[in-house]
Amino acid sequence: MGFTEEHERWLQQHLASRTGERKDRLKRGHAHGERLFCEKVWWPLVGTLEYLHPEYEVADWRGRPYFVDFVWKRGYVNVGLEIKSFGTHVQHRDRSGFRKENNRELYIRGRGVEVLSVSYDEIVENPSLVMSLLQPIFAPLMHRKESEKPFTRNERDTLRLAVRQGGFIRPVDVMNELELGRKSVVLIIQSLCEQGKLSPVNNGARTTKYELNWSEMDSWRI
Repeated sequence: MGFTEEHERWLQQHLASRTGERKDRLKRGHAHGERLFCEKVWWPLVGTLEYLHPEYEVADWRGRPYFVDFVWKRGYVNVGLEIKSFGTHVQHRDRSGFRKENNRELYIRGRGVEVLSVSYDEIVENPSLVMSLLQPIFAPLMHRKESEKPFTRNERDTLRLAVRQGGFIRPVDVMNELELGRKSVVLIIQSLCEQGKLSPVNNGARTTKYELNWSEMDSWRI
């Protein structure tokens, strides 16, 4: 099935699953720029529109509905994509609107949706560049198992500490940073070792530190 047929099937499927304002927003919001992104960037890059949700509704920090142009949802991963034109987002935006947009994107990121901005002009003039910039972001996410769970807060903070320390970490470092007891830290490190994120560095009879497995890291999860 070619892009035109698949895009129409995909769009009608999402329209059929929505009602009220969410449906009207999809009819209005999925316009030329969004369709062009699907055709010139996403389809050649991924080859399918599966997992891509158009005009995805999230609540902003005030509890008001906000629609992201696209959200790619697969397993525990949520990545937002905003198609931005110069006129809409720069020329016609005052300071208050600019502040609200930045606050909204920060809040949404805190809710687990990483928002990426894509230039409409770049999609029109150089879609291959956009593809080359998105490819290293999405490639590792697409090869992950959908059932893979996100890290706990303590696991995430432990990995961030390891990154800041150049890839090596000791249990005492985690105890001091997270203000946790040794038993809790041992359980955290054991879990990360089982997930393949840390490896023990043997120093004689005892393991006193652990090394970060950079090849196994996924920055979207930490």
